[in-house]
Amino acid sequence: MLRATVMLVGALALAACAGLDIGLPGEPAAEPAPDPVVAAAAAPATPPPTETTAVRPAPTQPAPTGDLAPAAPPPVVTPPTEPVRSALAPPSPPVPSSPVPAPRPTGAACAELAAGGPIREIDLDMVRRLLRGGDYRRGAFETNGSYRARIVAKLESVEALAVERTGRPDLVFSLPIPAYRLTYDADAHVLSIGSELGLLRGGSAIGMGDFILVSSSERQIGSHLATIAYGARGGAGIQQEVAKITGDQLGIILPGGSSMGWPANYARLHVPMTANEAAAAKQAFAVLFVGRLQEPYFITGEFIQEPKLGDPVDKHLTVEALKIAVDCAAVYDRSSGRLIRQILPATG
Repeated sequence: MLRATVMLVGALALAACAGLDIGLPGEPAAEPAPDPVVAAAAAPATPPPTETTAVRPAPTQPAPTGDLAPAAPPPVVTPPTEPVRSALAPPSPPVPSSPVPAPRPTGAACAELAAGGPIREIDLDMVRRLLRGGDYRRGAFETNGSYRARIVAKLESVEALAVERTGRPDLVFSLPIPAYRLTYDADAHVLSIGSELGLLRGGSAIGMGDFILVSSSERQIGSHLATIAYGARGGAGIQQEVAKITGDQLGIILPGGSSMGWPANYARLHVPMTANEAAAAKQAFAVLFVGRLQEPYFITGEFIQEPKLGDPVDKHLTVEALKIAVDCAAVYDRSSGRLIRQILPATG
């Protein structure tokens, strides 16, 4: 008993030293209130309840009414199908990448034009004036497209003039045969057309070949005394009055000519006719051409003549020429429109 009492007293003393609050027997000790932050962190996270939602297609929108028209359905593209060919049908030719140019007139074009009488012609001097002011030399690094774009306005103006004057885009014109290249034999009653020099007059200019003279305009602008040398060793010379001439020439560039005339190596044509008919022919016979401008289209040069003893003229002319590709040419009677003989293309 004494021993139990001593143990109880020791236990009470120990509790008093530790500051422990010992409740009444049978009463549970009060627990401290938990910290709200710690409590929230310690609380287990409750996952939200899961639901299975069915995926349904969006409802079809009704067609708009009122001022708004319903949208048109997308076009249905049908793939191209190869046409069915028979066993003997040839395949279609490939489509060219650029438009096919219209076929050029043949040698029959001259005859077709003359079928209705005198032919409507274009004035080559008007063509010259339209082409002036352009540079028709192709640059060393210039493409076909850029060259064509640079000069196309000039070429189109010439074509428009041709259509206005002749009703066709080709250059249709005639050049008179000089009277001295038409000779008449009164005994045989035959007119000889042309000579060993050809039908038309040639010419020469610096930087040009195959030049055929169309027209020439010259005027004297003065005169002066000059010493004209003579002799192989260049003697003292003779002082003489020299006329100073200036002007211009228009011509065409045609293959097959020379400075003496066109065409070279021409076989003279003989046509039976009376003297009166021959006299009229010398005024009306010409060479008819149907052709087109050809690159370089328009060429310029000079004609220079120094004075000589027999020809004391100091001449300096500006020369302009049209480069033309000829489709047909024929000896032609301007008064009646009758073709006398085709020259180009040459007949067999």
